[in-house]
Amino acid sequence: RRTWAGAMASASAAQPVRAASTGGMGGAALDPGSPARGDSGSSFLAEYREQVEAQDAGAVEVVRKRFMNDDQYVGGWKNGKPSGSGRYVWADGSSYEGEWLHGLKHGRGRYAWGSGATYDGEWMDGCMQGVGTHTSPDGTRYEGSWVKDVKHGLGRKDYPNGDTFEGLWRNGMSDGPGRYQWADGSEYSGEWHAGEMSGHGTFVWANGDRYDGEWRDSHEHGHGIFTWADTSVYDGEWRDGVKHGRGIFYPAGVGPNKAQRSKDANRAKRLAKGRSVAAAAGSARGQAAGGAGGAEGQQQQQEQQQQRRRRRQGGGGGSGDADGSGGMTSDGGVRSDGSATSDGGVTSDGGAASTDDDDDAGAGAGPTSSRARPAPRPSDA
Repeated sequence: RRTWAGAMASASAAQPVRAASTGGMGGAALDPGSPARGDSGSSFLAEYREQVEAQDAGAVEVVRKRFMNDDQYVGGWKNGKPSGSGRYVWADGSSYEGEWLHGLKHGRGRYAWGSGATYDGEWMDGCMQGVGTHTSPDGTRYEGSWVKDVKHGLGRKDYPNGDTFEGLWRNGMSDGPGRYQWADGSEYSGEWHAGEMSGHGTFVWANGDRYDGEWRDSHEHGHGIFTWADTSVYDGEWRDGVKHGRGIFYPAGVGPNKAQRSKDANRAKRLAKGRSVAAAAGSARGQAAGGAGGAEGQQQQQEQQQQRRRRRQGGGGGSGDADGSGGMTSDGGVRSDGSATSDGGVTSDGGAASTDDDDDAGAGAGPTSSRARPAPRPSDA
């Protein structure tokens, strides 16, 4: 680019100067001539300056064009292509107004489709790339990152029915950490894959129900904990949205919280300690009785045995101490087979309280089709 300083240097050297061609812009080559033509030096410099500035200004000229297919363009033009700022209107009603480079949308600009959809944001090499906002005719709105015309990166999408999704996108679909909020107040926060809830996440329904655990294809799948609004809890395995496999059901008020687990553990320790003390006392009595030698010892054993027989024959069942079998008495809270009592939330075979995965009657009602959760929407983005 020629500058006024360059012109001054040329003039001071008193040499003829011929500018380069305008690169097809249609301008004529500049010839400042010779100072010896009789003009003063100042007049020559002023004339040369005007010619240089005129050619520089014409490097990107402003044009108004109408093409044979009825497209129209108004704006910067260079080397036969839009360049700089300009507005292009297509025959179908679509339009773009913003920055151009070598005939491609590049920089900041706004594109409006004939359908009514719009994109306002960054462009690169003719593609939506960077940060921008896309609005559909139905009111759906996405604001976030783009790569080659698709949603990719961090973004937020608002749906016309009031649903929203905010999180990571990959190739036009929600993928990675994200949070979806339904208009009815339900919410899922967790991992996504290819537009579906997949991985670990938490779903909270508007009625207070809650699921924390693993997901696959927008269904509970793997291990998870479902907590109903009445504080009933199912902790166990799931398959395709239904309870399947090993699990434990806790009725209302007996949830698997830390305090409850600590209480159960302490109670188990006390019971084990009682059994151990009773067994040790019985062993000590046997050893003491066996250690007495001679006739005196045998006589004492016989007398003790007779006394025990008389007590048994006298009809007393005892006061409820630990018996010879070492098992707890009937009021000990544990069945003879070691399983929890009927109010403990676990069946005698150790499985889930409900034997039918699809039977969700009563307090154990889970996320079935009769109370369907809101359908995720990011997959249709």
